[in-house]
Amino acid sequence: MDIAHIKNYRDIAKDARKTVLSLIYRAQTSHVGSNFSCIDLLTVLFERADLDKDKIILSKGWAAASLYYFLWRKGRITKEELDSFCMPGSKFIGLAEPIIPEIPAAGGSMGFGLPATIGAWFASG
Repeated sequence: MDIAHIKNYRDIAKDARKTVLSLIYRAQTSHVGSNFSCIDLLTVLFERADLDKDKIILSKGWAAASLYYFLWRKGRITKEELDSFCMPGSKFIGLAEPIIPEIPAAGGSMGFGLPATIGAWFASG
C-alpha cells in the first residue's frame, strides 16, 4: 500500500468522524466513542469491499451511525436516509438493524459477529 492510499483512508475517516458526530449531535442520542473507535477499520473495509458480493457484519450495534455513513458512501442509502438517523419515524435508529440487505445481521453484544459470520459462510455453501 502506498502513501496515497493511506492519505485517502485518513481523509475518508476524518470526514466520517465529522459526519457521524454531526448525526449524533443532531439526534442527541447514540454513543460517540463506540462510533469513533471503529471508523478507521470501517474505512478500510468499506473502501475495499464490493457490497454486491461481500458482506460486512458489524457486531458492534451501537456504532450504527458509522455503519450508515459508510453505506451512504457506497451509495446504498441516500443522504436523506443518512440525515434521518435517530429522527422520529426514521428506520435508521441508534442500533444497527437488518433493515436493508447490506445489514445482514443485527447485534449489540460483543462476540456475536464471529459466530454470525461463520454461520453465514457455512450457509453460503
